[in-house]
Amino acid sequence: MDPIALGLFLFGNSIFIILFFVYLARFKTHTKTHEIEMEKREKELKRQVLELSVLRSLFERAGYSLDLRQILEVITDSLSGLVEYATVSYIMIGSEGKMILKIHARDGVPREFIDKVRQDLIKAYSSMSGKKINADLIDETISGGVSLENSLGEIESSFNLPMVIGGQILALINVSSELPNLYKDEDTKILH
Repeated sequence: MDPIALGLFLFGNSIFIILFFVYLARFKTHTKTHEIEMEKREKELKRQVLELSVLRSLFERAGYSLDLRQILEVITDSLSGLVEYATVSYIMIGSEGKMILKIHARDGVPREFIDKVRQDLIKAYSSMSGKKINADLIDETISGGVSLENSLGEIESSFNLPMVIGGQILALINVSSELPNLYKDEDTKILH
């Protein structure tokens, strides 16, 4: 074979191979971008389904009720499908100047962790409402699995959700966990 023809043949093949690998790299990049976009869409759809589920549950269980305690119970019960937590709790204004405080703990939460959640919730409510809370005037309920062993660490992640009507804080929901950096704004946006 003529050396010039052989050189042109090899040059053409090398160009073809280079173009093939460039195309393959672009295809992989496009595919990866598409996968990331699809994961984002799937996550958003799951969030919307959970949001609708919470709203449906709230409507079915509370209906048109204006009973704040019933509404708080529905919201706190619904949180198990939305966020991971060690405790979910609320404090609200009750009757005769008393406050109602309820803490629901998942199984195995130690008493010290619950005590810290109680202190933080009372402090946060007092701070937000500008009212000092007398510990003797708190009607407290604890549900779920309280453990005598101190298997959990400190509260590493938490967020508060105030229930405000007419500029007045009527209740405060708290979600706490021993896991660090668990709650991000985009994860808790559904609750606001």
